[in-house]
Formats: sequence, structure tokens, C-alpha cells
Amino acid sequence: MEGLTEITVMLKTHQFEVPKERRIKMCRPMMDIQGLKTYELVVPWDDTMDWGFAEKAPFRIVRGVKPEERVDIV
Repeated sequence: MEGLTEITVMLKTHQFEVPKERRIKMCRPMMDIQGLKTYELVVPWDDTMDWGFAEKAPFRIVRGVKPEERVDIV
């Protein structure tokens, strides 16, 4: 998308642990996106999985906000 400078990808809370191989497969296409001013991958607040494989990714891993602390602005 021409002119895109910021993107935030938010993962939904999941009921089970997502295997590392699945997380790598999910992130692979995201690794090709370069040159954004802001590029974040927001994982659920209670996600305790290791995202170390994405240390050199072009996006920043951000822990989400607890549901009771979330404020939706309409």
C-alpha cells in the first residue's frame, strides 16, 4: 500500500498455547514488510510464550492491555 507508514497487528486472546512453529509461520509474511515508521505486533496481555525468534523482525512485540483496562474510543 503506497503511503502506508504505520501498522499495528493485534492478536486475539487464545484458549491454548500456540506452538512456536505456528507463530513463526504466522510471522513469516510480516517479516517482509519494511520501512514503516511504526510497526507493532500486539500479543495478548497474558501471553507468556517466547517471541525471541522475532528479535530481528521489522516489527516490535508489544504486550496487550488487560481486558478490564482497555478503553475503546469510538
